[in-house]
Amino acid sequence: MRSLPLAARLYVGLVALSAAVIVLLGRYDEIDPATLILVAILFVIAESISTMVDSGKAGISPSSSASLAAVVLVGPVGAAVVGFSSCLIFRRQSIVKRVFNGAQFALAGYLAGKVFLLLGGGIGVPERGDFPWIVLPFTAAILAHTVVNAALVAGLMWCLGVVRIQRPHKIRWRPLATLELSSIGYGTLGLFIAAIWGVVGPFAVLLVLLPLFIARWTFDQYIAEQRAHDATLATLCQAVETKDYYTRGHCMRVSKASG
Repeated sequence: MRSLPLAARLYVGLVALSAAVIVLLGRYDEIDPATLILVAILFVIAESISTMVDSGKAGISPSSSASLAAVVLVGPVGAAVVGFSSCLIFRRQSIVKRVFNGAQFALAGYLAGKVFLLLGGGIGVPERGDFPWIVLPFTAAILAHTVVNAALVAGLMWCLGVVRIQRPHKIRWRPLATLELSSIGYGTLGLFIAAIWGVVGPFAVLLVLLPLFIARWTFDQYIAEQRAHDATLATLCQAVETKDYYTRGHCMRVSKASG
């Protein structure tokens, strides 16, 4: 924590304090403890199998599906608790990063839950009569979850001095769009998780883990293909530049600019 700039320390502390207030002062009288624990376990497992993208600079995981399922099954406060369980992921991380990630997911889940309720969504296992009307508030919850997550991460990056306001054409839109669209895609599985929960109960966790692992494997294949493509371009550029010393470096600059 001491290695972080003062602005970043204050920012992480504020985000963590906000999440702690929600978790500690929230009402749990209408939340089923067993459902809360099982969804939290699902979230931790999903968050632990993240895939690194953009040359290892960012990661994407299917945990948003569990977080959005929590919005429906256990409400805003329950979703905050599920998000905070990110601190327990099975991966090497510093305490500061664990706390910030947990607080970030807690705030995103809580605010997504509030949006879901505001637009007419109900807490609990969706029934047949809830469809298709539940899709509208759930879609709004997905968007809120994505926007809050992105805003909190952007705020931290700003405090760390990693990002600054840039002109639109200088921003790397492709990796950003890939991350956000993947997160939204995973989030849509949350309604599926909540729906089958009423049919198979706790066994829904086992049924959901399989498609989550398949989704993660598919994303890994996409990343591997992207890296192979980059390696092929580098090899071709090197072959061309070996014969023409005058243009050395030009091909690589063109390939990076076009990417």
